[in-house]
Amino acid sequence: LKHKQVVVAFADQNTGTVSDAFTNFTKLERKPSGNFKKWVDDIAVPDDQKMHKNIRERFDFADKKHKNKELVTDDAFDIKRSGEAGFHAEYRALSDLAHAKWGDTYVDPYIFDMWLKNDVVGYIRKIRHKSGVPKVQACCINCDYFTEGVTYMRIN
Repeated sequence: LKHKQVVVAFADQNTGTVSDAFTNFTKLERKPSGNFKKWVDDIAVPDDQKMHKNIRERFDFADKKHKNKELVTDDAFDIKRSGEAGFHAEYRALSDLAHAKWGDTYVDPYIFDMWLKNDVVGYIRKIRHKSGVPKVQACCINCDYFTEGVTYMRIN
């Protein structure tokens, strides 16, 4: 994980299920032939690692907001650092947890949103930090829209 910046995981407080820990897609993985494009387009991705259907819906919403410059924040740098929707580990970690909960089944959006709000806790740890001490990292504006409803742990 030395070359990675953050590690993200989500947990379902109700069941005790924890997603795998994920890191952001690297610059190499973001290239047109890289793993990011394959993951987003469901190309040569094992079924249990594909984007969950409810996650796909949220991804499309966040991606549209980003492309239409509709993201709202007080910090212009937050939009710049967010990159393209889906680059960050939050997408894969939350998709992993959704697969653990519902398999490949699409869930009514209201039920899915209530699950995020009432049961899901997120954790983002910045591995490389200027001070040399890992710290809890806030999510970017894309991921904030995407994970709306999730409570994030704020321990250092």
